[in-house]
Amino acid sequence: MAIALAALGVTLMVTNPWFTAVDDEIAIVDVAANPAWQTIKLFLSGGGQHEHPPLSDLILHGWLWLTNGNSQWLRLPSVFFYLLGIWFLVRAARRIGGDRAGYGTLALLIFWPYGFHFGRLTGWYSFTFMLVSLLTLIYLRYLEDTSWKTWLWLGLCALALIYTNYFGWAMLSFLGLDYLTRFRRDAKKWMLLLSTLAVLLLACVPILPAFLTEAHARAKTAFSPTVVATGIYNLYCLFVSESVAPWFWALGIVAGLAIACALALSFVYSGPLARRFLLYFVALLAAMTFLQIGNTKRMLMISPWLVLPLGVAIGLAAVGAIGCSEFFRGICTPRRIGSSPGTGFRCAPRRSRATAAWSSLIIPRCFFT
Repeated sequence: MAIALAALGVTLMVTNPWFTAVDDEIAIVDVAANPAWQTIKLFLSGGGQHEHPPLSDLILHGWLWLTNGNSQWLRLPSVFFYLLGIWFLVRAARRIGGDRAGYGTLALLIFWPYGFHFGRLTGWYSFTFMLVSLLTLIYLRYLEDTSWKTWLWLGLCALALIYTNYFGWAMLSFLGLDYLTRFRRDAKKWMLLLSTLAVLLLACVPILPAFLTEAHARAKTAFSPTVVATGIYNLYCLFVSESVAPWFWALGIVAGLAIACALALSFVYSGPLARRFLLYFVALLAAMTFLQIGNTKRMLMISPWLVLPLGVAIGLAAVGAIGCSEFFRGICTPRRIGSSPGTGFRCAPRRSRATAAWSSLIIPRCFFT
């Protein structure tokens, strides 16, 4: 995996001249070049910038100071965060579906057109991708080992996400819902969640006025065919990127059908745990669309919860393909009866772990166990 990530990182940096800076990058860099205390003072006074909290801007400010504003190295932190997010997400997939799920997720991310385009952009985009991937990995680890150390890391990662993007609260709410459904009868777990929520709210008091200002000025709810079409287009770009517009019908219809099949198959075959993340992604996409805050660049933040079930489904499909060949090879294996040649054969099905895995794919278990 290290070699693949290194090759992808080099490719992203070498191809940077092919991707000109977008308007958001220019605006973010201009603000990040200001003194750090000026940014902090702005948020403490109730102001804001770029519709998101200041953590990523402060990190970019430090990078600009370190490199003396060299434009050739401007996108390096974003590329680094994107690669780190891939590493975290692959490890999360392995925790759910084993090595094959990790390989499937890695293959998706290495050859992902959308990530190749937007994973390099300067700003908070790849940083939130990394934080959500890390948050998912830590949460999966906590489900296996409910120790206070793991919970502490989970809380710190959640705080960093909130201080990077206000929509992080929405993602944390789904993790909290998932947590409550798993430990609904454990009073101590409820108290742990509520106390952590209180600490996060207290820690976000400095940026609360800025959040309220942005929520009042920016959030506009609507439900119309145009809004729905925008959400569908954002989903389309996650799979195909903006390089192939859906109104080129020859390719757009084929890509749309492929996306629908991929989502359906991942929902059926990714397993109960990964399937939950797919449902959370759909709900988050709907919320961003309804609030009219979603665009193609911002999809990178919630994309880990789409890529994860897709990668797990690919890994299980690979196991299923092996099990399928084993199943049909063993369903009627000729075995000789008697000591002399030609006395007869009988069918003797042979069971194996691969056969069992393939059989479990044919008849999916309950969606939530």
